[in-house]
Amino acid sequence: MIGGRFLIGVGVGLAACIAPLYIQELSPTRLRGRMVVLNVVMITLGQVIAYGIGAGFDNIHGGWRWMVGLGAVPAGIQFIILFFLPESPRILIRRGNMTAAHAIMSKIYAYAKPEEVDLKVAVLHAAVKQSIEITNTTTFMQRFKSMMFDPINRRALIVGCGMQAFQQLCGFNTLMYYSATLFKEIGFDQPTAVGLIISGTNFIFTLVALKWIDKIGRRRIMIWSAPGMIIGLTLASIAFHFLTKKTNGNLVDGTQYSTAWSAIVLLSMIFFVASYATGLGNVPWQQGELFGLEVRGLGTSLSTATNWAGNLLIGSTYLSLMAKITPAGAFGFYAGLCFLGWLFVLMCFPETAGLSLEEVKMVFRNGFGIRESQRLRKAKKDIRDRDNVKRAVDERE
Repeated sequence: MIGGRFLIGVGVGLAACIAPLYIQELSPTRLRGRMVVLNVVMITLGQVIAYGIGAGFDNIHGGWRWMVGLGAVPAGIQFIILFFLPESPRILIRRGNMTAAHAIMSKIYAYAKPEEVDLKVAVLHAAVKQSIEITNTTTFMQRFKSMMFDPINRRALIVGCGMQAFQQLCGFNTLMYYSATLFKEIGFDQPTAVGLIISGTNFIFTLVALKWIDKIGRRRIMIWSAPGMIIGLTLASIAFHFLTKKTNGNLVDGTQYSTAWSAIVLLSMIFFVASYATGLGNVPWQQGELFGLEVRGLGTSLSTATNWAGNLLIGSTYLSLMAKITPAGAFGFYAGLCFLGWLFVLMCFPETAGLSLEEVKMVFRNGFGIRESQRLRKAKKDIRDRDNVKRAVDERE
């Protein structure tokens, strides 16, 4: 079991890094955020299905074996489908296969005119050519140092790693891992089914993000949703304080707790998860758009490693935290970390919606580029508006 879990961890770690990056490189600019969120939608849908399967096998002898074995089915389907997926046009250009790159860009921008596709390929080729020159003239260690010491790359890395750390340190995954145990302790008769409510909320509000992330923007959706997480965790902390008064602040299995306060805990968790799924559950996985092509793989790898390091830290300390500072203290602590994460977003996270992967790099030339990203997006919008006006005039004539 340990060996199998280790092997699964390798696969999940690679997929968590590569899948969003691959999707971003195959998506048109205006839909890039939505396409990455679609990946998260499928993950959250998988969690809902997994909770449902878990609830179904809960009272069956040896049901856990079926739960483990059935996990091989979607992995097998994905393995077959992988052979039909196209290569990233940036990688094809890097290999010198311009014909294949042009063909894939034509599919990505299916409604663009041939000359518009040619222009996009030319711009892409210029950017890739520069990254090839950097790659061919530097070693891995030199690129790693560039990641750390070049101001543009370092700022992108701080934002990428910071957002991934925020995603884990908010405590969401502990709720996903331990929700059934937690709800059982506070008196729910069907804790796995209640856990299904949490995963279902996560899925539904990820669909909200799917609709709005490219329209509202990554930064704005984070600024609006993070306070909801803080409120949800704070309310949970208050509810746990009153819920566990008769057990000296600790959760004692088998104790009859107030159903009213237990219901408030559940409602606060739903509110927290809804806010998380709308913003923080999706936005950090847009990390690939922060880095230039020559360091994109390295930058996304370091950011993803930060995510799993945070996951390890939170997952391994949750039970100890609950025991040492009580459930009320633990959830209050997570609320404080969420507040710090929100401040980080306000001060360091620029808006990247509507900017091409090549344009995003320009944002970090001077500082974290919050104003620069707004200026670039406004300039692009003005150009689009002028083009639309000109097209309308031409059609009337």
